[in-house]
Formats: sequence, C-alpha cells, structure tokens
Amino acid sequence: MSTSGFNLSDVSAQDIVETVRDGLLVLDAELTVVSANNAFYSMFATAAETTIGRRLYDLGNGQWDIPALRVLLEEILPQKTTVEAYEVEHVFPDVGPKTMLLNARKVHRPGMSFDFFLLTIDDVTELRNEQRKATINLRLGQTIADTVRDPLVILDSDMRIVTASRNFVLMFGDSAEDVVGKRLEDLKQGQWDVAALHALLDHVVPDDRPFDDFLLEDEFPLLGHRIFKLYARKIQVPGNQGTQLLLVFEDATKETLFDRHRNVLAAELAHRIKNSLQVISSFVSYELRRAADPCVEGYRAMHASARSPNSTT
Repeated sequence: MSTSGFNLSDVSAQDIVETVRDGLLVLDAELTVVSANNAFYSMFATAAETTIGRRLYDLGNGQWDIPALRVLLEEILPQKTTVEAYEVEHVFPDVGPKTMLLNARKVHRPGMSFDFFLLTIDDVTELRNEQRKATINLRLGQTIADTVRDPLVILDSDMRIVTASRNFVLMFGDSAEDVVGKRLEDLKQGQWDVAALHALLDHVVPDDRPFDDFLLEDEFPLLGHRIFKLYARKIQVPGNQGTQLLLVFEDATKETLFDRHRNVLAAELAHRIKNSLQVISSFVSYELRRAADPCVEGYRAMHASARSPNSTT
C-alpha cells in the first residue's frame, strides 16, 4: 500500500482531538458544551452523559463556575481571537486541586451567525507542585548555606554560579548580582582563573571525582593576602534535573602561615642544635686526646652521642 499521497488532511479532526493529551472542549455562544474529548473526561473524572449539552458553569454541580474562567471567557476572549497559557487554579470536589493552563480560540463556521469557542486544558498541577517544592528547597538550601561560616557556591555545567552563600557574596562581591550568573574565573581580578583548579573542576561532575584541600594563594581586593582551601562535590539539587557542583572555600590563611612559621622555627632550631652539637663534639674530641685511660670510654660515648643525637648508649 502506497502512502506517498497521504497528508494531514486525510486525518479526521476527531482522530486528532482524541489523540492530543490536553483536555478539549467545544463551547457554543452560550458556553454550552458541544463536544469534549476523552482526555477531558479522564482528567476530571466525568463522562459525556453529564457533560454534553450543559453549560460549562453548571458542570459537576457548579465546580466549573470559576471566577478566573469567567474572566477569560466573558471578558478577555470576546476582545481577542485567541488566548494562550491562561493559568487557573481551582479545587475540584472529585479530583482535588488543579492548576490548568487554558488556551482558548474563537472558531467561526461558514453559514452560522455565531462563533464557537475551542478551549484546551493543559493540566500542569504536578509541574507546579514540583516547582513549588523546588522553590521551597532552594530557599531552605540558601538559608542553610547562609548559616555556614565558610563561603560556598553552587556551579552549573558551564561553571557559572547558580547560588552563592551570604558569606561568599560579602567576601567576593558587593551584592548577589555581582556573583550570581558569572563564571568563577571572572570574579574580581581573576584570582580563581587557575589552570590547575579548572582541571580539577572539570572532572568533579562527569567523573564523580571530588577533591579536598586545593590550596590557592593570592592577593584579593579588600581582603589582602589570603590562602584558601577549596573542596568540591557533585550534588543533585531537588527540583532540578541537572547535576551541579558544590564548591566550598575555607580561609586557611592563619593556619597555613602558622604551619609555615612553625616549620621555619623548627628548621632554625634544628640548625642551631646541630651547630651546638658540633661544638660539643669538637670539645669532646679535644678532651679525648688528653683523657686518662679510665675516662676514655666515657668521652667516646659522649662523642658518639654528640655526633648522633638520636642514638642511645
């Protein structure tokens, strides 16, 4: 069977209506339901017997008598040919709360003195609930982030800052607008534009490769000389389909400088002890040459200890 001559006009309007996911109603000039598709019946747990031939506002004991819907059909649509994505929220007795996006169109048929109204209903209840949950989770996450002492940010796949804690904003910007939406390396004077850091960040999400204690030392505007330890983890943000990256900054300036100072002092002390032991060793060697026989073994032990202070006799 050849299908080369088949086109959309060969498909009946009823087949198209019954195939679409959205609920669909055809209303006459008095807003009486002329036709409805199966998606509408399923969406609102009703049937043709209780729908066709009844005014829209009378359906389900008046559950469609919604003020926002009246505004659409009686005030907005008469002034326009089409209305798209008109959002209505309502609690239906049989199916519970619904959030709907309504698309309405006036349809004129030749030979008739009045227009029909075509009304499609997109049930976005679940989507709106997920968006509300995501907003709540985002606010909760921001509150938690703002209570953490260490600055932190969440980066998207392009390494742009999606969320920044209050401490991060205070430390590296004047307001959230100075950091949110920007790439990490573009902040301030490019202190984070470090090839080694980029190499590590590029592997955190795709390879699930976290890292700890990455040290970055530089001069920061208004902060002066700072040493930061960076920690990165892959995270899944509730309500967001994409995986993102959590980056935490620990100001390790005092700790690192203290360790360095301690190491310098330890090296200096070791050097001075070594010099002192060399002096003692030289003195013992001198005395050993003049010591009487009963004292020789004692001087030799002293000499050995001075040359190898960690050994025991």
